Amino acid sequence: MIFDPNAPSDAELWRHLHADHPGAVVRWLPVAYFNADSGPMAATMLAAADPAAALDANFRHYDRQTRHGALAPERGARLGAAQKRLLKAMSHWGGYTPMLIVTDADGTLSQTGGANAYVIDAAIARARAQQQKAQHAGP
Repeated sequence: MIFDPNAPSDAELWRHLHADHPGAVVRWLPVAYFNADSGPMAATMLAAADPAAALDANFRHYDRQTRHGALAPERGARLGAAQKRLLKAMSHWGGYTPMLIVTDADGTLSQTGGANAYVIDAAIARARAQQQKAQHAGP
């Protein structure tokens, strides 16, 4: 899942996934485009002792009125080259967040995005089906 720590649709998707898909394994990859401090926030999240806990705290306490995540960026925190390459690639793939990328059992990538529950639910179901298919195929 490609996301910006300040984007309202990303916070909404986080809430939806935690409420409706608590067992889903999602890899969250931050980029920065929504606010000037999105980059430092994303870098702080990645550098945290527990990045998953930092992500959870950021979206759990998201301020909808100011459209801002709750994580306080570390002074001088900057995203590395990998995140900058991801942002550039994301712009070629549609330029929006949240962007969900699913890998099928055969390695085929598909993408979808936005916080529309129906679309995300369908993508999660597809990923789970492919995972189960791969597990049952065996070596």
